[in-house]
Amino acid sequence: MCMNYNLSLEDAIEMSKRLAGKVAEQFSPKLIVGILSGGFLPAVEIAKIFGVPVEFIRLNRYYEDVVVLTHPLEMDLRGLDVLLVDDIYEYGRTMKMAKQHLQDKNPQNIKVAVLRYAGVFDKDPNAPDFFELHPAAALFPWRAPDHIAFPDYKAYLIEASKVTELGAVVRLHLSI
Repeated sequence: MCMNYNLSLEDAIEMSKRLAGKVAEQFSPKLIVGILSGGFLPAVEIAKIFGVPVEFIRLNRYYEDVVVLTHPLEMDLRGLDVLLVDDIYEYGRTMKMAKQHLQDKNPQNIKVAVLRYAGVFDKDPNAPDFFELHPAAALFPWRAPDHIAFPDYKAYLIEASKVTELGAVVRLHLSI
């Protein structure tokens, strides 16, 4: 049976750090690409640990099967080892499109890391390479404005927006 539980901002940061540790055992990314909006915090935290740049893309899912890339990555990834990061992987539609978008930019390698993997290992050819939770249903602070930790997350975003290169991304992610 799968338990649902609310995570604090601190929990989400700690999960991101543990996830980075798992990645570091097998992969050394030179660029982190987060999927907005859920991948913002884990991508930022993982990039801090690796000391590498972080970029963001945005995909919107409409209905069940329609995924649209609304904020593409505007850089060449030729020769780079890239870590693609999101908060949750369920059915893989968003991740599949995001990964294809990055592959079109010629990276050396792409690995995928998520905080929560809700898929089935042996049935999903696009399963993430690294994850922290499976199959627990965690409600992350950024998933619902009525989440008890949402004010902490908004404060995290305000601080992140003060970093020059992240300011525009934060404004894209959430109106503050």
